[in-house]
Amino acid sequence: MALQKQGVDFEAADFRKKVFSEVWDELVLKQRIRHIATCLSEVLPTEFSEALPVLESVSKSFSGLPHLVFPDFIELYGLNKPLESLPALTRLTQGSSSEFAVRPFIECNQADTLKLMLQWSGHSNEHIRRLASEGCRPRLPWGRALVALKKEPEPLRPILDALRFDNSLYVRKSVANNLNDISKDHPDWVLGWCCQWHGQSVETDWIIKHGLRTLLKQGDAKALTLIGYKNPQGISVENWTVASEVAIGQKIDFQLSLNLEKFMGQKVRLEYAISFVRKQKTPYRKVFKISEFMAITAVKNINKHHDFKMISTRTYYAGKHKMELLVNGVVMAESEFTVSENRL
Repeated sequence: MALQKQGVDFEAADFRKKVFSEVWDELVLKQRIRHIATCLSEVLPTEFSEALPVLESVSKSFSGLPHLVFPDFIELYGLNKPLESLPALTRLTQGSSSEFAVRPFIECNQADTLKLMLQWSGHSNEHIRRLASEGCRPRLPWGRALVALKKEPEPLRPILDALRFDNSLYVRKSVANNLNDISKDHPDWVLGWCCQWHGQSVETDWIIKHGLRTLLKQGDAKALTLIGYKNPQGISVENWTVASEVAIGQKIDFQLSLNLEKFMGQKVRLEYAISFVRKQKTPYRKVFKISEFMAITAVKNINKHHDFKMISTRTYYAGKHKMELLVNGVVMAESEFTVSENRL
């Protein structure tokens, strides 16, 4: 065992028994990570400064999801020692990610932690540069929301500015995701940032388009114009057909033809939206991308389907649904259809 190789004196069998206790099967991923980190605290040195080098040495034997235990240990036991903990998180992030563990440090001392993260944005290692952006995302999935930065994103500007030309796609995705997070609370702030830097480089333009994805799906006129999608006047939708019924677990087909004769040479963003029935709630509308293309032919034929198979992130209910066709963010056609219970 990696702990024993580092000279940690403990009973391995007892440690395994404590980790895989009777509650283990009931815990979700992040709860399991926290549970293991807590178990580690019982066998590592009590003093954090003494436990940290052992923890880092042990971490080298792990990667991916299991490695998340080590940043979590620092989050749990090193919050009051940022001068030791934060540099350790930059080393550990290279084995998986410290994006969750750094967030409490931001909450405790936002100004100083963001100042340090700005320094990380200039690091030669892409994992550390990514942490500079990913760790301060206001709405990081699976992570605690950074309430102060959701309310006021301006402190994030120096970090986003510093990473806007980054040559690593891994880093650029994080910057774009950070912008997308901010756009959900401050669309004008994000649009202002994007307008300032649009056209500066291929890398920055990629970040901008990906960072505006929520606003693009919402049909935001400013976002669509910035990316080059003009009002679809002149485009006509022909032969729009949606199947009248689909059973849960099956696929619904739809077809259409776009007449692009008066829109030649222009960018086209084609999407469809479904307003899903929800139990005791108003319909939930979600937009799905079909394609993006340059109009180079007079007619574009589309044959698609939407799958109503059961997934963990969405529950389907029987009833009347609506499908809309969006061209450059504008609803051009719509139809109702019925979702029924699977009779199989």
